[in-house]
Amino acid sequence: MVLHLLMDVKRGIQIGSIRSSESRYLPLAQKCYSNRGQAAPWMRSRTTGEATAEMTPPDEKYFRALYERRATAEMIPFMNVSFSHGRPKCSLCHKNVATWVRENPECTPVRGWLIRLHGENQSKMHAHSVVSRPDGTLFDITPMKERRPNFLRHTGTEDEFFDIENRHKDADWPPLNFSLADF
Repeated sequence: MVLHLLMDVKRGIQIGSIRSSESRYLPLAQKCYSNRGQAAPWMRSRTTGEATAEMTPPDEKYFRALYERRATAEMIPFMNVSFSHGRPKCSLCHKNVATWVRENPECTPVRGWLIRLHGENQSKMHAHSVVSRPDGTLFDITPMKERRPNFLRHTGTEDEFFDIENRHKDADWPPLNFSLADF
């Protein structure tokens, strides 16, 4: 009996599958699969705990295209800065960038996704904003507690970015797969 899942190791489950010896997770997966009750923990935002929206076909197309461009993701250097009223805060990248651009009008915001690869075929993407200098070079002003992942630029409009970001602050690609045929 194997339940195929691509999961986050930090959540205590191996990426790949749950073996029979990990059966304490099976009732939760069955509950999620049968669409009864709330979304399972791995379908919740890491920051707010709210259930994430299901992927619509346009969302799937968008995240598939991002995933296919993953080799073009850039390491963006961190720049330790101060605002007129304080310093940038962790987890507030959009607000940090908006403040910086307001105080430094020669700079512009750049929207995109931090991408962490898990194995060869799985990634976690998280909405993020960085700053562009007038010469086009990018820098990140948002402090992070962990290693800084690579950044993949959003290719559409800012409105499109925030529309997708409102539904999917975090996204797994390819989407998590459930197969309960072996029960």
